[in-house]
Amino acid sequence: MAVDKYVLPKLGGVPVDRIGTAAVYEVLRPMALAGKYATVKTAGAAITAVLDWARINEYRSEGSPVETVRRSLPKRAAGPKHHDALHFSEVGAALAKIDATRCAPSTKRAIRFTALTAARQIEVRRAAWEQFDLEAAVWVKPAESMKTGKAHRVPLPDQALDVLREACADRRGGGLVFPGSRR
Repeated sequence: MAVDKYVLPKLGGVPVDRIGTAAVYEVLRPMALAGKYATVKTAGAAITAVLDWARINEYRSEGSPVETVRRSLPKRAAGPKHHDALHFSEVGAALAKIDATRCAPSTKRAIRFTALTAARQIEVRRAAWEQFDLEAAVWVKPAESMKTGKAHRVPLPDQALDVLREACADRRGGGLVFPGSRR
């Protein structure tokens, strides 16, 4: 996609032996200025692959100028800001604070379940009852929701089972374990 959208319109008709630093800079600089650093990396890799192929096949005598250009591009201002992780000794107090809030019970249970299973919050929010086997104490995340494309089995500690039993007792129908108040 990055090649079709950004590279081919500017370099698609240029003979490979005429693609130099200035041409590559003209392609990559606007992406860097727009903060599209992953796209710069993808487009740069595609340009390098083509120019390396051209050099191997003697259509071009020089290597790819992409790395030279990337070093001269505007740098990312700052990476994403992450929250500090709690020390394990502080988790109990943090959960007690959450329990003391006026959040919906389902929200409190979801936060507690996330802490107990170290699951991603999106996985917890999308967790459906059919994914759980409470007797076997296991959560089977479906293959289609996993990056690897394979189902993933998560053993559940007793505390997580307690959260699920509490959620089951408060179940208002529907398939989600931790339903939100908005739909």
